[in-house]
Amino acid sequence: MAIYDTSNEVLLSGTDAADVIYGYPKPTQPATVEIADELYRPLFATAPKGDKDHLYVVSQGGAIMVHDLKNPGSTPKAFLNIADQLDNADEAGLLGFTFHPNFLQNGKCYVN
Repeated sequence: MAIYDTSNEVLLSGTDAADVIYGYPKPTQPATVEIADELYRPLFATAPKGDKDHLYVVSQGGAIMVHDLKNPGSTPKAFLNIADQLDNADEAGLLGFTFHPNFLQNGKCYVN
């Protein structure tokens, strides 16, 4: 077993025995970019299979906002807002969201 970097140089290699290799090489540049702030009870972020240009941020309050990853400074667009249909007390609210496997073709998604 070997772990390679992007230039195909071996970073770590194992033997024919039972090896355990931990860790990752330290990135030379930051791996994160802030795309949103001041979120109200965010739960998670997701994207449909095949869409690498957008990030959907799901908030327990009932809103799902779409962030354009190609333009992180742009204003997010509302994908869904069902806040007026939810009881947001304590552990209630929008608690789950997923895309249909063929979302890019059929536009279907599911909320809980």
